[in-house]
Amino acid sequence: MSIKTTADVIVAGAGPAGAMAAIAAARKGADTLLIERSGCAGGIWTSGLLSWMLDVTNKGGILKELCARIESADEGYYARFGNFITFPESVKLTLEEMLAEAGVRVLYYTQVTGCEKEGNRLTKVITQSKAGRIDFTAKQFVDATGDGDLAALAGCSFEMGKPGDGGMQPASLIALMTGVDPDEVREYNNTLPYLPGKSAKERMFDLMNGIGITPSYRSPSFFHIKDGIWLVMTVHAYGVNPLDPESLTRATIENRAELKKQEEALRALGGPWKNMRIVETAPYIGIREARRIKGKYTVTVDDAIEGKKHEDAVCTVQFELDVHPLLKDHKGGEEHRNIRTKPYDIPLRALESADIDNLLLAGRLISGDFLAHSSYRVSGDAAALGEAAGAEAARRVLTGEGIQ
Repeated sequence: MSIKTTADVIVAGAGPAGAMAAIAAARKGADTLLIERSGCAGGIWTSGLLSWMLDVTNKGGILKELCARIESADEGYYARFGNFITFPESVKLTLEEMLAEAGVRVLYYTQVTGCEKEGNRLTKVITQSKAGRIDFTAKQFVDATGDGDLAALAGCSFEMGKPGDGGMQPASLIALMTGVDPDEVREYNNTLPYLPGKSAKERMFDLMNGIGITPSYRSPSFFHIKDGIWLVMTVHAYGVNPLDPESLTRATIENRAELKKQEEALRALGGPWKNMRIVETAPYIGIREARRIKGKYTVTVDDAIEGKKHEDAVCTVQFELDVHPLLKDHKGGEEHRNIRTKPYDIPLRALESADIDNLLLAGRLISGDFLAHSSYRVSGDAAALGEAAGAEAARRVLTGEGIQ
């Protein structure tokens, strides 16, 4: 095996943030290596199957290009509230085309397990794969792992969960479904504008609750993609520790079993549901929050309430606060009820590690507080933050800024 082990920029994690970071860095002219633990790029969009892209309407750049490519191939479209819906497989293929065109070196099936430093600078990342241990050196690094794995390995300070008790938002295992005619279940289609009266989520909850399968996610959502294919988000796993493999395993197994029970009950209901079939559950359970790495600026809920602007803004967040209930027994919306926000900026400083000079942060792991995180964690904002981090990493390499 022959792998080039040096790069200008190394991006850890190929989710919405990491893929965009790598494309941005390579397009700027930096020799870029993208390292990913799974077998595809796209993260929650692909390995997580949640190809329902939130907070994309005001985003340009690489995310807009991605959506345009998919839309032009008639594989996706802008739906309710301007969110973009597509097939997970379409995202995989399109991202890989864009990565290849940019000249990004992509390495799948590889986990970042350690790093080395000189003072307050990273010098290399340590990885493990079927090839064993391989060390990679670079001038600039981007942590886009979602959970902040590289930053934690480098000794960066971070916060997790709700202040005080450390409560974490639930995880969700997403599924793909077929066998249901969208015309026959229009009222339950969460992709389209809601019909008068109740939302599609409320109608689906009432249906499921009425047949004795009260879903653990009280806003169960069926998104029609196209051609009889649906995206299903109807389960929650509470009390999950995203850094504990035993906790993640238990949550995944429980969510998968619940999805099967839901399928069986709806099929037994007959009518438009008689041929319903879950054809796939996601390879990875969807995680809403883990580490929030300390940066040179911390995005706060007050920023969101004020609609704060910054001269070094790299992303404007339009999505509202959205803390999914922390406990199974809940009333809903307890954490952010009656808090109203305005579109607000995230500055580049929130993407700059406070502890490591040549480490940039991308996606939901950037520096922010518990409540603000619940709005900027969605994938449209993660993608924009990734593009900004990748472009900044390349700029530093090409200008020699801070390079020792």
